Formats: sequence, structure tokens, C-alpha cells
Amino acid sequence: MSRKGSLVILTIILLLGSFLRVTVTVQEGSRFFLNSDDACYVNSGATLAQTGMLTYGDPGKPSAFLMPGYPFFLALIFKIAGSCNLLAVRLVQDFLSVVCIWLIFLLGKEMFSVGIGLLAAFITACYPPNILAPNLILTETLFSVFLYAFLFLVFRYFRLIRTPFLATGGIILSLATLVRPTAALLPGTVALIECLKRNWNKGLRAFLILQLAVVTALIPWWIRNYLHFDKFIPLTTNNGNPLLTGTYLNNSLWTPRGSAAQFWPKVPGDEAATDQALRNYAFQRIKANFRQDFWTYLNWYTIGKFKVLWWDHPFYWFSLARLPQQSVTLLHQILMICSLLGIATSLIKPGKNLPYILLILFTFLYFTLTHLVYVASSRYAFPLISLAFIFAAFFISLPFSKINN
Repeated sequence: MSRKGSLVILTIILLLGSFLRVTVTVQEGSRFFLNSDDACYVNSGATLAQTGMLTYGDPGKPSAFLMPGYPFFLALIFKIAGSCNLLAVRLVQDFLSVVCIWLIFLLGKEMFSVGIGLLAAFITACYPPNILAPNLILTETLFSVFLYAFLFLVFRYFRLIRTPFLATGGIILSLATLVRPTAALLPGTVALIECLKRNWNKGLRAFLILQLAVVTALIPWWIRNYLHFDKFIPLTTNNGNPLLTGTYLNNSLWTPRGSAAQFWPKVPGDEAATDQALRNYAFQRIKANFRQDFWTYLNWYTIGKFKVLWWDHPFYWFSLARLPQQSVTLLHQILMICSLLGIATSLIKPGKNLPYILLILFTFLYFTLTHLVYVASSRYAFPLISLAFIFAAFFISLPFSKINN
């Protein structure tokens, strides 16, 4: 495929992705509000824009319950477009979602070929949850941009062995961590591949460069938290809640007496102490549950949560017009099967592509293991799904040698 031809096709895909996203936002965007985490983000962003204080719940009290990245993102938009202008937020996230399509193309191109990159980009552009997600006032779209950009820069580092790519990747990863704390230890995946590909010294060097960037970005956050709470808070005071939620089979908190969450321990006025109490209670439940029914809970913490993340339902919490949940779930599961087959076939003769393939697979493994410990939700696997589409595109393209070559 000629460079000009691929550029034309990519432009069409990006325009198609833009049209689908903006059309849904303009016509239906206002109904995609959960009045849950999104309401908390909106309130935090609005308060931050007005007062400069990062809060959660109580607008007059500082909080470390949320990482600052997404509230700052919302506050910036509210400053420019007007307080609580959710249409502006959704349109900006539409743009970021289109950037994700372009980055998936670049990743697919680096891993395999231009044709596979284009096919992966097309799937990413048309996948219904990707069209819906920018309309949700949640971290997924912003985090996805940072994650894909980080992976692409590491790809370039693998290919050219130039430190500036790795250092820039570290900066991008630090931004991702400020949006979602689960990204904080992702440098370990790059270090492991460098150890396998080159040697331990290069692996340690890569880890230190990336981790130093993350730590540098977190230092102002640590100082701010220490000044407000008089203690070291490495990431957030929201570790106990997802850990405890994950101890309930199928994430079901409902009991005959109502939500189990109403009986969870709390320390009024001290979110850090409440977080510690929730963690202690979570560990108590884990021990008790495994003693009571070991195999049931072993299944939940392995196969059960894995299925929730990757298989049972996509991150499609509202149905778009004429796209019912069942149809989108079926499409999602077909694409996941193609992705799995693509992973298997790509590993048969990976050649020089092996470091790139391993980086994506280790990224899958890293986030999957993280959420097997904590609460599992299709929302948390969402940024990984479009990466899986690269493997789906590889598998689909196998019968068509022209695309594959």
C-alpha cells in the first residue's frame, strides 16, 4: 500500500470516527450521566476551577480521595468554556477519542504493518463503547490517550534505542498516573522486556528513567497531601473502597438489609483513617471468605473477575440508538475471540516484533492482575480493549496477504 493511499484511508477513518462521536454527543450526550462517579468529578472540577482547592464531597475541605489529573482537566475546560459546561467536556473528549484512533493506527503499524494499523484503527473508530465513552464524565478517554502515547514512545525507543523517546514516555506516563494511580508501576513491564531483549543493566536503566519521571510528577502531590493531612499519602485515600468492593462475589453489595456499604467502617472527618479502616475490613473479609468457601472465592478472584474485565459485558453502560446491549456484547465477544487468536498466531513467528508484542501483553497482564486484587469492572479494562483490536486486526488480515504484507 502506498504512503499516499494509506494516508487517505487513515484520514477517512479519522473523519468517520469524528462524525460518529460528535453526532452522538450533540444528539444524545446529555442523557449519558450516571450521577455517580461522574457527579463527583464534575463537582471536584467545578470547585477546583472556582477556588483552586481539590475536594471530594465537601467543597470546603481538601481531599486526596481522587488523583488530581482528571479534576484539573475538567477545571481547565470549565475555566475556558464556562462552569460545568459538560458539552464542552464531551466535545474535547470526542477529540481525544479520535486521537486514540490515530495512536492505535501508529501502534498497529509499528507492531505489524500499515494495513493492520488501518484495520485496527477502523475497528477502534466504529466500536460502539468507544463512541459512547467520550460522553461519560469519567477518566477512561483521557487515560487512554496517555497510555497509548506512552506505549508508542516506548515502541520508538525499542526501535531506535534513543533515550529521549524513553524520557518523553516517562513524562506521558506520569500524566497517566495523575489520572489513574494504577499506572504507577507500569515501568516494570518495560524494564522486564529490556532485560529479556538486551541485559539487566539496560532494564534497570529503563526502569529508573521511567520511574523517576513518575516520582517527579508525584512529588508536588505528596507535598500537598502532607501539608493538608500531616501524613504521607503516596497516591490516594481511595484504596480501601475498591479493595473491599472486590471481596463481594460478582461485585454485589446488596443484602436483604440493603447495600452492604452502609455498614462499612467510617471515621467521620478523616478520609485517610476511613481508608485504612476499609482496607483492614477488606483483609478480614478476604481471610474469612477463603476460609469459609476457598474454591468459590478462588474462582471469583481469578476466572470470575477476569471474565468481568474482558468478556461478560463491554463498557457500554448506556445503549446508543439502534444498538442494543445484547448486540454490542456479542460484537465485543467476537472481537475478543479474534484478539485472542491474533495473540496466539502472532507469537508463532514473532521475529523482530516480539518486544512490541510482549509490551502490549505485559500491559494487559499488569492491569488485569491489579484489578483481580481490587474491584473488577469492564470500565477498568476499557483502555486495553482497543489495544486488543491490534491483535484482532492481525488475525482478521491473515487470509489477505496483501494487507498483511
